[in-house]
Amino acid sequence: MIGDRKFVALCTSRIYDQQVHSFIEAFSEETKTHGMRLAVFSISMDRYWVEDDDSADSSVFNFIPYSKTDLIIIMDEKIKSHRISGDIIAAAKEHGKPVIVIDGTYPGCMGIRFDFRKGFESVVRHLFDVHGITHPHFMAGFRGNAFSEERIQVFKDILAEKNIPFDDSMISYGDFWAGPARAAAKELLKRETLPDAVICANDIMAINVSDVLKTAGIDVPEEILISGFDGMNEAFLASPSITTASCDLSEMAKAVAEAAELCMSGPGSPA
Repeated sequence: MIGDRKFVALCTSRIYDQQVHSFIEAFSEETKTHGMRLAVFSISMDRYWVEDDDSADSSVFNFIPYSKTDLIIIMDEKIKSHRISGDIIAAAKEHGKPVIVIDGTYPGCMGIRFDFRKGFESVVRHLFDVHGITHPHFMAGFRGNAFSEERIQVFKDILAEKNIPFDDSMISYGDFWAGPARAAAKELLKRETLPDAVICANDIMAINVSDVLKTAGIDVPEEILISGFDGMNEAFLASPSITTASCDLSEMAKAVAEAAELCMSGPGSPA
């Protein structure tokens, strides 16, 4: 504690990112309402799930004052390193402090996540039900990534509903990033028959796929529709703008604040 208030440490990355900044802003207001103090520990770039990355800025998490901290909150999907999140959790457990993980699952920790499946499903259904697509292609993230696999399954489930046969040629992998997505889009352009829509697992890929198609002379969205997911500002500023969906960060902030209060007031919580 600091004074008479419980002290919460939030671990994340890229606090300049629109979504991270918006969450911190909303959560900061929630902590005031719940009588807590908040400190943010952030690395400058996410680790992109490269677990052997020993970049020096991750040392910032070593400065968490566990003796004064009542709760650790980790934005796992923003940090993008199971090793870093695991190290923070191990240190918290060593000091007897509870941990909440946002968009991640770790033993002994409370987990909170958005219902990304429902949100992504709404985007895909919009393309089928409003725009009438019949020959879509899916731009996935990393192979085996839980978020990507869930979105692939949404794509397959809706194809089945629409009685459209699925085969592996309907999926490319853009690794959630610009370079791989652009390379995959260029490969897609080599096919004799192009899709009528490219459904991307996130906005970064959608923006870059759109740019590659336009550079090749494809009229987007008249010839090929593009969709993303995340609600990034860049998706709305792109020309043409990208169909996307965003999560309600204020609702997430409220849910995390309520969970934080529960963690710190329940049995075995810090004094």
